[in-house]
Amino acid sequence: MAKDDDDLTARPGEDPYELDWPDDAKDERAAERERARLAGETEPVSRPLTALIVGVGLTLLCILPVAVIGGQIGIFLAVAAPVALGGAVVAWPTGLLLDRLVRRMPTGVGEVAFLVMGGAIGYGLTWVGITLVNSVIYATPVEDDSFRSLASMFMLTATAVGFLGAYMLTDRLRVHRRQVWILGGLVAALVALSLLANLFGTGGS
Repeated sequence: MAKDDDDLTARPGEDPYELDWPDDAKDERAAERERARLAGETEPVSRPLTALIVGVGLTLLCILPVAVIGGQIGIFLAVAAPVALGGAVVAWPTGLLLDRLVRRMPTGVGEVAFLVMGGAIGYGLTWVGITLVNSVIYATPVEDDSFRSLASMFMLTATAVGFLGAYMLTDRLRVHRRQVWILGGLVAALVALSLLANLFGTGGS
């Protein structure tokens, strides 16, 4: 009892009204806070959102080096938003449906299916997009079909990479919340710059 009384007695220089009372639950509360922090850090991002971010990010990443080498950063900014829009509206729901179909199939089937589907979507959307831009915006038919064919083939490859990457990397990346949000922020910033470039006509070469 004397020892307990000494622990609760204010020493010289201490405030006698601010005693350090024993707290049996202090360690338990600290452990609970640590568990909550770790749970918050390790809770994975949703699969659909991660797949969208990875798919669009990889597709744009395939376009960027070609634009840099060709000195066409303006064109890259001009197409980034349409590519992201096509990915969100057409490719994303198609990929989610395809994932459900191939999830229980043997290894390799899903990879091939996503490559083929991604290539088909990239080629088809690019072909239709270039045709509409020329006929609706510029009011001229496509006379030289070589550019449309080359652009469509290139986007076939880029979109196939985006599809395959989303299929193979989503489950590995979604547990790393910070990395996913950083990648998502970069994609969002790039799309915002692309929208500004298209709205204000700065998407030239």
